[in-house]
Parts: sequence; structure tokens; C-alpha cells
Amino acid sequence: MEKKITPSELELNEFIKIINEMSGIDLTDKKNILALKLNKFLEGTNTKNFSEFLGKLKSNRQLKQETLDFVTIGETYFLRELAQLKEIIYYAKSLEKRVNILSAPCSSGEEVYSLALLAAQNFIKDMYILGVDINSSVIEKAKLGKYQGRTLQRLSESEKRRFFLESEDKFYTINKNELCTCKFELCNVFEE
Repeated sequence: MEKKITPSELELNEFIKIINEMSGIDLTDKKNILALKLNKFLEGTNTKNFSEFLGKLKSNRQLKQETLDFVTIGETYFLRELAQLKEIIYYAKSLEKRVNILSAPCSSGEEVYSLALLAAQNFIKDMYILGVDINSSVIEKAKLGKYQGRTLQRLSESEKRRFFLESEDKFYTINKNELCTCKFELCNVFEE
């Protein structure tokens, strides 16, 4: 039976401080749920106690990345914050020249691809969108461009047909031929 590693209040506060320094993410308001989820995560870290984990976290690059991946899991979907996305597109269209956009954090790519499909609908072809995130697993998902139907809930059927290829397993893969250039990179803007 695995031994549970439960952080003290002081250790949990130190963990939250380290995450904030590493990523700029403030987990203070998620402290209670974080304490519960940390036990499961810590089982795979091969540490005897939370203090040892904190020591390894400061020096072990792989553990840092795994921890950032753990704390940055969030839900997103296409055309989220539609009014803001439209403002970006209207501004880009008014420039009448190549537009470069940085989306940070980009999560699994829904915002980047939402901008790209809105650009296509507005006949903007000369656009480059770079999505960056500190979570390596969501960057890989964004590069694949493969999504479940529920993330496309705000898209019309005609938008789904134009911008996605539906597979038999009910996944939708982005049709990159219809969009401007979209790239994704692992990046922590808080690291030197």
C-alpha cells in the first residue's frame, strides 16, 4: 500500500510560492483542492515526504515540468471569449498587412485555432499565430489538432465541416489547409 504524502500548511504555502515563482500562476485560492490532488500526484514522484519533494522540485528539471503539467490542467473550448477574439480579428483586418499574434498561455490550441478560423471567415490570409504554454502535454495536443466534440460546442455544423475532419471515433481534427499558419511551442515566460 502506498504511503500518503500530505503537506503541512507551511509546506503547501511553500509549494504555492514555488509554483508562482516558476510560472506566475497563483494557486492560493485553490489551496484546499490542491492539497487533495497532490497526494495522487506525489505517488509517482518517488519521494518519502513533502519536504523532500520540495527540495527535488527546485533542482530537477523533469519534475518541474511534470509539476507544471499537473497544476495547469484546465478546460477550454472553441470560440471561448468570442467578443474578444472578434476584436482581435477586426483589428488585424484593419492593418492590411501581415499580422503576428502570440497566444499565451494557449492550452491545447482552441484559442489559436479559433482565431485562425475567424481570420479565414474574414478573408485574412496573411496571419501567423504562435501559441505557447508551460504544459508540455497540452502543447502536444495542440500540435495534433485533434479534439472531442464537446470542445466544438459553439461551432455551427458548417464551421465543423469546413474547418475539421471528423473521424469514426467522433474526434475532430483541424483542417490546417483552411487556416493561416499556426505553430505551438513549449515556453515558460518566467524562465530565463
